[in-house]
Amino acid sequence: MAPKWNKKVIVALASVGLVGSIGTGVFFAYNDSISEKVGNQAEEKVKSVSKSNLDRMLGEDNSKKKGSKKDVLQGVLAKEKEKRDQFAAIIDSKEDSKTLSSGEVALAVINTLPTDTKTTVKTNQPVVTPITIPVVNTPTSEPPVPMEVIDKENVIAPPVDVNHAPFLYAENQTIHIGSNFNPYRYATAMDEEDGDLTSSVQVVSNNVNPDREGSYNVTYKVTDSAGKVVERTISIKVVNDTPVLHVVNRELSVGDTFSPLENVSAYDTEDGDISSRIQVTENNVNNQIPGSYSVMYKVTDFFGKSTTETIQVQVVNDKPTISARDKELNVGDTFDPLDGVRANDKQDGDLTSVIRVKENDVDITIAGTYHVTYVVEDSAGAVVEKTVVITVKEENTAPEIQTNMETINLTVGANPDWKVGVTASDQEDGDITNAITVNATDVNLEVPGNYIVIYQVTDSDGLTTTKEVSVTVE
Repeated sequence: MAPKWNKKVIVALASVGLVGSIGTGVFFAYNDSISEKVGNQAEEKVKSVSKSNLDRMLGEDNSKKKGSKKDVLQGVLAKEKEKRDQFAAIIDSKEDSKTLSSGEVALAVINTLPTDTKTTVKTNQPVVTPITIPVVNTPTSEPPVPMEVIDKENVIAPPVDVNHAPFLYAENQTIHIGSNFNPYRYATAMDEEDGDLTSSVQVVSNNVNPDREGSYNVTYKVTDSAGKVVERTISIKVVNDTPVLHVVNRELSVGDTFSPLENVSAYDTEDGDISSRIQVTENNVNNQIPGSYSVMYKVTDFFGKSTTETIQVQVVNDKPTISARDKELNVGDTFDPLDGVRANDKQDGDLTSVIRVKENDVDITIAGTYHVTYVVEDSAGAVVEKTVVITVKEENTAPEIQTNMETINLTVGANPDWKVGVTASDQEDGDITNAITVNATDVNLEVPGNYIVIYQVTDSDGLTTTKEVSVTVE
C-alpha cells in the first residue's frame, strides 16, 4: 500500500521538478515524529536549490538568445513534469514490501539534496537508515563521491621521531705557552633524553702544540643513546706573553759606584721571576765625569721571547753646602761675619777655608736688621750662595722682681701662695710676672725657723734676674 500524502507533500512533490538537473530531492511537511523545525529547514533548502536551478537555466537560455523568458519557463516546466511523474512512480513502487512513513521518506529525500554546508538534524527519534532514491533520467556531470567514515578514536598515528640531538658546548680558548693542555677540559655535553653526556665526549682531532705559539683546532664528537651524533670544532690559540723589565732612570754623584743590575728585575707570565736572565747590552756610564749616559737591558724568557729597555743615567756633581745661621746682637757687640760659618762638599770635602763674604751691611753701632751673604765654589765649579739675617738691638736691660715685703711671716702648718704680692717687669718686654719661678724647697712649714725662698725671671733676650726673700715660721 502506497503511503498516504497530505497537502504539503503534494506541494513538495511539485517542487521536485525544479531541482532535477542538480539532484533529486523532496520536502515533506509531515505530522509524524520529525519536528516542525526540521520540516521548515528542508522546505527552505528545496526552495533555495529550486530557485538556483531555475536561475541557471534561464541564464543559459538568455546567453543563447533563443526565445523569450516565458517560452523557456514553459519548456522547463514541461520537462520537469515528466521527471516528477517518473519520481512518483518510484515512490509508489511495490517492489519493496516495506511501508515507509512520510517522515522517513522526507529524511531520505532531504539527504539527496545538494548543499554547500553540512546540516545536522538532531531528533529524539531512533536513527533511521537513509534510503537512496535513484535519479530518473537526470544527467549529472560527475558521479557522487562516497564519504568515508573515519573512526578518529581508533586511528593509529604514524610513529614520530621525538629523539632530540645532544648539545655539545665548547668555546674558542686562549692558553699560555707551556701550559698543561687537556682538550677535555673545554667541552661539555647535554642531551634532553640522556642528561649529562660530558663523559661521552670524544676528541676526534687535536693538533695543539702547547709549547709553540700558534692557532690550532680541536674537534669534539658526542653520541646519544639513540645514535644521534653532534660534532663541534673550536680554535685553541697558544700565546707567549712578552717578559717585562722593571728598570728606572738613575742619578749618580760624581765618584759614586755604579752597578747597572742594582734594583733591576724581570717578570714573565709563563716563567715567573726571570731577573737572573737579564743582560746588560749597552753601558757607557762614566761616574767620574758629570753627564748623561745610557744603559740598555735585555731579557729572554724560556721560550725565546725577548724584550729590551733603555734607561738614562745622570752623573752629577753635588753642590757644596754652607752652614750659617741668623744672629741677634746688641748695640756695641763685636761681630765677625765668618765666625761659626762652615762649608762642605761631597766630592771635595771641607771647603770652609774658601768661603767668601759676598755682602755684609751690618752696622753694630746702630740697632737694626742687616744681612750677610756667603759664597763657596767646589773644584768642579759648582757655586753656592747663602744669606743670613743679623739683628742689632739696643743694649738689653735685666728684668726686675718686686715684692711687697722683705720677710714673709708664716705659722706652723701654713700653706701659702708664694707668688702673692710678687711681680716682674722688663724694659724691653714689659710685664713678665707670669714668667716668675719660685724655689721654696728649703722652707719647712712644719718646723718653726727662718728660711729662704728664691724668685727668678728671664726676659726674651735671655737675661735672668734672681731675688731671695726671708721666711719666718713660728
